[in-house]
Amino acid sequence: MNKSGNRKLLSGQAAQSSMYALKPKTGILHKSKAIDYNVYYNGLDVTPKPLNQQIFKAGKERQLNVVNMSGAGVDTSSTKMDVSNQFQKSMSAGRFKTEIHTVDFNRSFLGNTIDDTFILQSVMTDTNTESERLLEDSEVKSDVEDKPPEVIPIADKISLILNETETFFILDLPSASEIKDTPEGNYVEKLNADYEYLTVGKGKNRKVIDAMVQTHGTLRKSRETEAVKVKTASHSTFASNWEMYDTFLDDNSQEKHVEEDNDSQKDELHGLNDTVSVESFRQSMEEKQLCNLMKNERFLQAATVVERLLANNAYNVQQKRFKGLTEGNELRENIEYKYELDLLWTFANDQTQGKCVTAINWNPSNEDILVVAYGKFYFTDKTNGMVMIWNIKNPVQPERLYCYNESVSAVAFSNVQPHLIAVGFNNGIIEVVDIRERNLTIVHRSGRDSNASFETVNYLTFYSGDEHYNYEEQILACFNDGRICKYRLNLMTVMPCIQIMRAPEADGKIKGIQKMTVCGIPAIPLTKYTGALLITFHPGDPNIYYLCTNTGVIHKCSTNYFNQHLDLLLAHDGPIYQMEFSPFCNKLYVTCGGDWYIRIWAESIHEPLLELVTTMYPVQYVLWSPVHSTILVAIQSSQILIWDLHRKVHYPQNIIKSPSGSRNSTIKFTENGKCLTVCDVDGHTHIYSLENMPIPAFFQDHLLYSAIKRNLITKPDLLKKFMALKTMNFEKPSK
Repeated sequence: MNKSGNRKLLSGQAAQSSMYALKPKTGILHKSKAIDYNVYYNGLDVTPKPLNQQIFKAGKERQLNVVNMSGAGVDTSSTKMDVSNQFQKSMSAGRFKTEIHTVDFNRSFLGNTIDDTFILQSVMTDTNTESERLLEDSEVKSDVEDKPPEVIPIADKISLILNETETFFILDLPSASEIKDTPEGNYVEKLNADYEYLTVGKGKNRKVIDAMVQTHGTLRKSRETEAVKVKTASHSTFASNWEMYDTFLDDNSQEKHVEEDNDSQKDELHGLNDTVSVESFRQSMEEKQLCNLMKNERFLQAATVVERLLANNAYNVQQKRFKGLTEGNELRENIEYKYELDLLWTFANDQTQGKCVTAINWNPSNEDILVVAYGKFYFTDKTNGMVMIWNIKNPVQPERLYCYNESVSAVAFSNVQPHLIAVGFNNGIIEVVDIRERNLTIVHRSGRDSNASFETVNYLTFYSGDEHYNYEEQILACFNDGRICKYRLNLMTVMPCIQIMRAPEADGKIKGIQKMTVCGIPAIPLTKYTGALLITFHPGDPNIYYLCTNTGVIHKCSTNYFNQHLDLLLAHDGPIYQMEFSPFCNKLYVTCGGDWYIRIWAESIHEPLLELVTTMYPVQYVLWSPVHSTILVAIQSSQILIWDLHRKVHYPQNIIKSPSGSRNSTIKFTENGKCLTVCDVDGHTHIYSLENMPIPAFFQDHLLYSAIKRNLITKPDLLKKFMALKTMNFEKPSK
């Protein structure tokens, strides 16, 4: 090569040194396989620095070739030519591997607009032994020594900004049945909103009736789904001519039998017998067929359902109020406590006229069913007895009617088997009837043994608290001769009678009220026993019961001791018609009798806490309200009295006259306490709804205690006893 060529084409190191003389070093190469690039702009190093400063500091610099002639004022064309020729020779000799990257920065970089064009070149030296030997043998060495790399201190803190990437969906298959914002789509949205309201929202708390013909409505969406494919299969069979002929003969024979049966029924209708009267022969064939149809059980059941539907059209509003579906708003502004009774309907028909309602009882399993016993009220009356099963779905006609030749005095439903009722008569007989049958079906009947009584059954109830008989259900009845008997419901039709008590005549001074003295010499009594009118079990101890007699004495007895009483209490100067414990306090009970008084008692206190009296008529019945602890309802002659101990005790809150004007005989609350049943001596059973009553208190027992305590202010001794009883039984002992 010539001298000029030697001057221009130097070795790799010489060329590198000449370049560094023109510009600062701009490239860093390492012996590792990774390639680093430095970026210069206007003579300034703008290369981003790595996060790991230790790696950056330990890197070994080797300046090879990065040329930017435009910024230094040097002829860029000649320099580029020299470098390119040198690189071509090196590449032809196999000494170096070169990569040239040309970048045109015509965009915003680090906040400045770059118009210059520069060439970023990088050369990577082979790491093999041959390239190292060629570099050591080069004759021309660089005149300019490499500058040491600038040591950059390691940053104490490195700030990293983490940004959330945009959410993207891989697959989205929305379900839609109609196009939105169209009439069809708006209709579908409305249906779905109604469905959510009725199933999940507030609409699911609505009140419904699921008894008999009124059932729950099944809610379904109005969207149709694909039906399941019906699987079909092909089968073959063979029928010969003989088989078809025999089948044809069988069908004809059945039709002939049906025609013969119809002809025989026609002959029986027209034939003479003992049961057919002369009037039956005057009836037409249609009338006779109608009479036979009325004896069909399926037709009678269908007629019963139709009667319920028709009655529902006339008594729909009253039936809703009886079931509690429509109630007054407790948050209304004009709340007035008037203690009123609103008559819903009356259970009565032509057969009940002139017959006294002696006893009633609601079914413990179905609140819609009421059993009513009809008999005589006065001793001198002579009338037959009846038992009717009424249903609130048909207030016009009873669902069951059982007629007797003897007056019915007591009736009760079974708690274990609600389809059984016990019926007591004036002759001392007790029958157990299954009301599932339309006709009278007697399951059990009391016998006439030595323990049986021939007096009137005043009261009976089902009792299942006897441990000796494995707590099986029994009938407990009291009679007018003082007997207390129980009957076992065994497999036999005749129920055995067991006498557990006979109430004796109380002699001497008895704890309780002061009885009036009788003028004149008392006559010699015919018997030493007194009549038993009522049995009341203790709500806390099922083995303790109270026997109310016609002399006004309450006998405290136990089922574990026969023919013995635990205590005596004179409650009224006359017969005791009713005794009931408070549903909110098992230490308080109320009694009423023929001496015009209603008295409230407390256990272990032999003095009445309160006495309620209005007119000089016997109080036939008194009941605690199941909803309000301070409200009592009593009947006196043809009046219905409503008392509220929390407000006043000198006079009732309201007095309601019976709509029939007859003398009332018995009353009974419904289980929810919102309706009252009142019966009279003329066969009417009135159903009332309690309106404008006070809102029930949250602590009913405390309200009752404070009401009685306030009324005992004028009786300090009695108040002290009552407060001691309250402390022992209700309040927790202080530590």
